[in-house]
Amino acid sequence: MTAVEALRIPESAEAESLLGDIYEKLERPFDAGHAYQKAAEFAPLNEDYRFDFS
Repeated sequence: MTAVEALRIPESAEAESLLGDIYEKLERPFDAGHAYQKAAEFAPLNEDYRFDFS
């Protein structure tokens, strides 16, 4: 799934995680952390999202 496709999905853990990746590449750590936190909240049992947030 591309970032553009993921962003079309409303409130999904995958979209938020990809958004976090984009913010990291843009050197926006606060925004990246917020996106990763939302991903972890949408999918609390997914260890990948919890790891991104930590």
